[in-house]
Amino acid sequence: MFANPGDTETIGLHNVMRRLREKAPALIYFLFVPATLAFLTAAYNFARFHSIFDFGYARIPRVLQEPWYQHGLFSLHAIPGNMYHMLFEGFGDTLPKFPYIQPYPFGCSIFLASPFLFLLFREGGKYKVAAWIAIGLLTAVLWSHGNPGGWQFSYRYAIILFPWMFLLLAGNGPKNISVIEVSLFIVSVAINAVATYQFLWTTRIHP
Repeated sequence: MFANPGDTETIGLHNVMRRLREKAPALIYFLFVPATLAFLTAAYNFARFHSIFDFGYARIPRVLQEPWYQHGLFSLHAIPGNMYHMLFEGFGDTLPKFPYIQPYPFGCSIFLASPFLFLLFREGGKYKVAAWIAIGLLTAVLWSHGNPGGWQFSYRYAIILFPWMFLLLAGNGPKNISVIEVSLFIVSVAINAVATYQFLWTTRIHP
């Protein structure tokens, strides 16, 4: 993870720490803007509600009475459901005619909705470590949210991860666009076009 291409040096704890020290200035520079936004958001919450963790959502009348918030807005009990919706939930019913698939109205796997995201797991990328750390931390928070998203196509909370996913996709893999990349992109656009049409311009999908 911390090795340069072609470097055969054994990566022990000492080498890992040395590489971390070498990369620390770039990592700090990379995280400066998100850290600043997080600080300003915390300050705004504290000014409004005297708590940096209070975003005001729980103050919506009767919101905590909804069944998915029985353990609170954020809870470890919510992780399995969110994980399933984000990674494993499939499409809904099949249709006897075009487009043959009908999205489940309460979400599906982000990889099923956009197969292009499988390219996230390629090797390389300047900000690979920082981006995956950010994705991991944000995903942990998203999965602990009581409501997995409601009426939606795919998993709408994953939008928060898109900037970090973009950094991974822009930096990993070959320099030239490949046939696989083009094919996955076309398939992803087609799936989302079909879902958009069915959600907005047909009566097939209901909340």
